[in-house]
Amino acid sequence: MPWHYNQRSGKIVGPGGEEYQGYSGRGVHKNEPRSEAIVDSGPIPCGTWRINLDHYDSATLGPFVLKLNPVGHSAHGRTHFRIHGDKTGALGTASKGCIVLSREARKAIVRSGETTLEVR
Repeated sequence: MPWHYNQRSGKIVGPGGEEYQGYSGRGVHKNEPRSEAIVDSGPIPCGTWRINLDHYDSATLGPFVLKLNPVGHSAHGRTHFRIHGDKTGALGTASKGCIVLSREARKAIVRSGETTLEVR
């Protein structure tokens, strides 16, 4: 069973029913489905995504980053989607379209072994 991310609420639900709160996008476009095609501002586009469970640390996105790749869609030509943590000292401002989740949630994704993410 895949992970399910709700574009409007920012909630992600795992294969076992575990739930975590996050967000995607920034400013007035945060968690706003009508903005999904807006580069560097809108939320992650709806569709199926493949999660690369080989997490890495990034100088710009922080520790424990997961790469996302669209499956069967072009993501409106947008690229470089990730799941990463929030910005320390400026919570709620870390996303340009990536999904922002707690480290606990990101670790749960890796532990699950599930690589499919459905964004709706």
